Amino acid sequence: GYFSSAPAFEPLPPGYALIRLSLNHAGQRMVACRTRSPEELAKLAQNPVGNLISVPFQNNTNFNVGPEKGTQNILNIQPVYPTQLNSEWSLIHRAIVPLLSQPAFTPGEDRKGGLGDIVYEGYFAPTPKPGGMIWGVGPAIQLKTATDDRLGSGKWAAGPAFVALQQT
Repeated sequence: GYFSSAPAFEPLPPGYALIRLSLNHAGQRMVACRTRSPEELAKLAQNPVGNLISVPFQNNTNFNVGPEKGTQNILNIQPVYPTQLNSEWSLIHRAIVPLLSQPAFTPGEDRKGGLGDIVYEGYFAPTPKPGGMIWGVGPAIQLKTATDDRLGSGKWAAGPAFVALQQT
C-alpha cells in the first residue's frame, strides 16, 4: 500500500538526530469558543501557565565565552500547550528546546552547533480567579537529547517545577 512505500526512508547522516514531538487531545470542549480581545491575548501571552497555545522564541547571545573568548548563541524554542482537565484544573505542557552554537574551548577546536538537552515541564494549574494568584506545580524532566557532548549535560534529570505570579 501507499503508506508502506511513501515517504521513502532516508537514513540520517552520522552526527544528526531527528526529534518528533506529537501532542494529541481527545477531549471535548468544556465551554464554547469565544473571541479574545487584544488586551486579553497580550495578558495571556505573558502568563507562563495561561490557557493559550503559543510557541515563543528566546535568543540569547553570550560574548567572551570560555578561554578562547568566543561568542555563544542559544535559541530557545518554548512551545506551550494547555489541556483543560475539567472546569477547575488545567495541565500546561511546556518544553524548552535549545538550539546552540557553541564556540571552541581549546585552540584548534571547531565551533559546534546543534540541539541541546530538551526540558519538559508539566504544570497542574487551577483556573485563576480574576485578580487572584496564578500558580502551577508539576514535574520538570530534562531529556538527554544533545547532538554533541559540548551541547548538553549528557544526563537525564527530573525534579519539581513551580510557577507563581500575580497579574494586574
